[in-house]
Amino acid sequence: MVYTLAAFFVVIAVMNFASSASFRGRYALVGLPIWMHWITGALELVTAALLVFPPTRFAGAALGFGVMMSATFTLIQHRMPLNAAFPAFISIALVLVAFAR
Repeated sequence: MVYTLAAFFVVIAVMNFASSASFRGRYALVGLPIWMHWITGALELVTAALLVFPPTRFAGAALGFGVMMSATFTLIQHRMPLNAAFPAFISIALVLVAFAR
């Protein structure tokens, strides 16, 4: 599960870095600045890197949890609960990874 989550964060980071106008438009739709995709992509890439190595896995899970919960709450605040379901699910998976032994 850890490597699947790390791969997910790499893919999402790449999507943020190479984002199309419509992808960036999603940030504008919820009131975030157009450049926010760069920050989000960087955080997702760092999350992926931290998840891969056992000594930093908890930190990666915590960072990823923060990113995904921010997305969840932003989408709920803007009345997009169906879109919020996926980042909420990823957040739950990160909690499981953080406390797995």
